Amino acid sequence: MVVFTEEQTLKSTLKQIKTSPCIICNRLAALAIMTAGSLRADGSQAYACTVHLRERRRWIASWAAFDTEQRHLQKQGVVR
Repeated sequence: MVVFTEEQTLKSTLKQIKTSPCIICNRLAALAIMTAGSLRADGSQAYACTVHLRERRRWIASWAAFDTEQRHLQKQGVVR
């Protein structure tokens, strides 16, 4: 029987948690505390921290700016 230390178990658990950068604050966060939004220019899903939902104007402005930037990247042929 293999016995793991608390530190090894924690490291293993953290590796299993899926994360993504927030398009608003750029922090890496667990998907469990984020909400999905638009797709990135490369086709991957973009996310924002749910805490930003309280700041409605910033939320809308940030997603609008993100969408504009991603469309620009697609037109430039930077991705895909």
